[in-house]
Amino acid sequence: MKSLFLFVVLCSFSRCNAQTITDVARSSQLIWYGIDFSNAKFSGFDESEFENKIPYFIKNASFAPLSSGRTKWLEKRFAKDDIIDSTDVTQNRNRKATPAQNQTEGVYYLELENVKKIVEDYHIHGKGYGLLLIAEFFDRKREFVQLWAAFIDNETGKVVSARRCSAKISIQLHDFYNKWEDGIETAIANVSKDLKANK
Repeated sequence: MKSLFLFVVLCSFSRCNAQTITDVARSSQLIWYGIDFSNAKFSGFDESEFENKIPYFIKNASFAPLSSGRTKWLEKRFAKDDIIDSTDVTQNRNRKATPAQNQTEGVYYLELENVKKIVEDYHIHGKGYGLLLIAEFFDRKREFVQLWAAFIDNETGKVVSARRCSAKISIQLHDFYNKWEDGIETAIANVSKDLKANK
């Protein structure tokens, strides 16, 4: 009898944990925290690109992909009635980013624990759920980008669900922003599928 009771309790806890992403999926609202470049690494870029092009892009990319009236596109992607912009913390973190000091030769990975620590540094408190994209790695020679997409429980400030997303792209300096945005859109497409699968 005790074994049966323990089995029921364990199943109940498993069910609650599994429903966390379902809660995000069923919420009518989502807070957009932007794209955090504070821990991003770069490979294969010229030194001159770190003097103006890359820093300029990072400092202005906090809103992407919400810029240029794309809020409606996000709402449709995530099947939300409302997407709320809350990118102040991300903008401040991106202004302090030092991409020239974050160059690397090999592939770079952020572990899940690193992602959770970054989210904790935001000190999020409130209601509902949020989404933060965390830029991980941008490789010019191998032509791909990596980033994490993290759904956050605003009440606890903890990560509900996070996944690494990669995108193969063709990089040219003049369309640096557009190609990075390809990676962003890939991440959004992947996590929106996660939500739909758990709704």
